[in-house]
Amino acid sequence: MSSEMSDDSSLDDEVPDADPTDPAEFAARFARFAARVDEFRALRGHQRDQAFMNVEREIRRLQALQAAMVAEVTSSLSFVDDAHLSASSWTQAVINSSKSAALRLSHFARLLSALPLLNAAVQAGQVGSDQLQLFIRLHMNPRCGHLLAASEQLLLGFAKSLRLHEFRQVCQRWEAHNDPDGAHRDHELSRENR
Repeated sequence: MSSEMSDDSSLDDEVPDADPTDPAEFAARFARFAARVDEFRALRGHQRDQAFMNVEREIRRLQALQAAMVAEVTSSLSFVDDAHLSASSWTQAVINSSKSAALRLSHFARLLSALPLLNAAVQAGQVGSDQLQLFIRLHMNPRCGHLLAASEQLLLGFAKSLRLHEFRQVCQRWEAHNDPDGAHRDHELSRENR
């Protein structure tokens, strides 16, 4: 058994014309998966860490691809083909998810469409899901989300180089600087307009 897993982290080496419902194809896919797990069992230390991170990068790439697909369904309005009212409802139906999971995917798609440098980094597997959730939170802020593009390169550098708790602090400081009164200002304005 090899002491190092192959560089190809994709577990899905299927033939393009293969039928995924075919029992033989299922058995072959399961055998490939089991072989990869056996390879992983033999690894230790840095090699094990690297193999695990390779799988994480592939997951990130696939999530970026999924977000690009949702962005395409949104911009083309093709969700109407299946009588859905929105891309989120289409997503929810297709992947059999909760409404909140479908909305998260739609927010992720909008974020990557708006920030091309971040999109490229996610496609390269360089940014994790926790960092992306922080970007989404900033992007969704109605008072300062539109300013995020101007700080994209700076924040992306921090997202890739800092530990998560440090990047969270950077995002909080960015939001405090760009939205100093936060929701409090909206509350005060609402009270004044009564």
